[in-house]
Order: sequence, then C-alpha cells, then structure tokens
Amino acid sequence: MKKGFRMNSKRWILVLIILCLVAVMFFGCGKKTEPVSSIEPEVTPTPTVQPTPEPPKGSPCPLTGMIVSDEEDLKLRPIAVMIDNEYNARPQSGLLDAEIVYEIPVEGNITRYMAVYHHNHTDKIGPVRSARPYFI
Repeated sequence: MKKGFRMNSKRWILVLIILCLVAVMFFGCGKKTEPVSSIEPEVTPTPTVQPTPEPPKGSPCPLTGMIVSDEEDLKLRPIAVMIDNEYNARPQSGLLDAEIVYEIPVEGNITRYMAVYHHNHTDKIGPVRSARPYFI
C-alpha cells in the first residue's frame, strides 16, 4: 500500500505541475488591457477673429521681393562681387548680407561665389577674386 501511495502522489504532483504550466501559458499570453486614463477629453476652442495686420510700409526689392523701408536704397545699382570658395580661403565675409549668392564652377573643380548686393550694407567682403570673361 505504501508503494501505491508513492506512485499515486508522484502522479498528482506531475498533474499539478502540468496544470500550473498550462495555466501560466494561457493567462500569460492574454491580451493586455490598456490603463484607463484620467485625462479629460479635449475641448475644441472656439476660433477667435484676429484683425488683419497692416501691410508693411515700403517698396519691394527688385532682386528678392522683400520690403525695403528706405526708398533711397532702391535707387542704388546692384553690385556683384566674386568671392573665393577654396578651402584655404574660408571663412568668407559678407555672404550673409548679400541679396543673391550664386555658386559658379571655375577651372580645376573649384567654385566661386558671386554675391549680389543691392540695398543691404556690409562692412567687410572677402576674399575677393577676379571675374572671368565667361561670368559676364
């Protein structure tokens, strides 16, 4: 009788282990529930009517279309300056103040910048290079 009891208890332990594993597999692979948020739903604000801003006073620049407040600056002629773009010539000065900047290839896979100034004023421009006949 003791021998049968041991055999019986081993079977029960094995059955319990199998049942636990099956339960873990089923409940562990279940869908995850998303937590309930305590955030209130968004309320769409009512649109407010804003007055239209006044158009800026001045005339547009013929090169960029930007509004220029000083009419006398628009009477000036544009000036084009060739600026070196070689690695050893960097950093260049005055490129940020130009209305238009063109990058033009020259001989030997080197490029140069042609900066066109009209109504913006700058203190320093350089390094200045010569213009080639084919730039014209």
